[in-house]
Amino acid sequence: MAILDIFKRKGTIAGEVLVHGLPPHKRYCVNVTFFSVSSASSPPPFDADPPADKWIDTESVKEVEESDDKPLRFSFQRAGGYYYLGVGVIAFLERGGDMFAQVERFFPMSRPCQIQPGGEQQIRLAITWPDIPFGQLHTYGTVYQRREVPPVERELDARNCDVLISGVWKEAAGFYRALGCASPDAVLLRQRLMGAQEERSVFEREHSKVVRQLKIKQRVWILTDPSHH
Repeated sequence: MAILDIFKRKGTIAGEVLVHGLPPHKRYCVNVTFFSVSSASSPPPFDADPPADKWIDTESVKEVEESDDKPLRFSFQRAGGYYYLGVGVIAFLERGGDMFAQVERFFPMSRPCQIQPGGEQQIRLAITWPDIPFGQLHTYGTVYQRREVPPVERELDARNCDVLISGVWKEAAGFYRALGCASPDAVLLRQRLMGAQEERSVFEREHSKVVRQLKIKQRVWILTDPSHH
């Protein structure tokens, strides 16, 4: 079915994201994720609380380096059908000289919207930032500066290379841009040669390597609402 989707006529979904109650922050990024369903009567997938690894079909609305004054408007194309849209936000907060990345996901729709081939569907996604005391947020990861030069950097230097290109999940792109990464002038392609579970475990191992190899000027704690665990 995924192959057939390539040949389906596409329609456009356009609208804006409204974020209420965002706390004082250094910067933030916003994305939307599409969840395809079979009909207009389909209930929200995963009881409107998809696990983190299901937020796959994601598009950026605001990159982390863009101004906070940028309107959160978007226009994307998808194959005709019914969709729920989720919203992901990463807010970078500074506390006591340390930087924290608070990751929140929202599922604001109670019924799907329809994208008609050749048409345009308008939508507004309103979300409210959770009112949770900072000390009660769950910490599930820390990115920190590595003082010694990793072996991969020594090897790249020996070969007169000064650029490291690494693949990351779309949802994590804003986080890596906040650490100084930028989009390469290249097209990345892939072919799956293993099962999904094995592929996931490989990604997790490679992800940890990339995090260790990044030259980060300060530690960044990754926070999230404990109710999402």
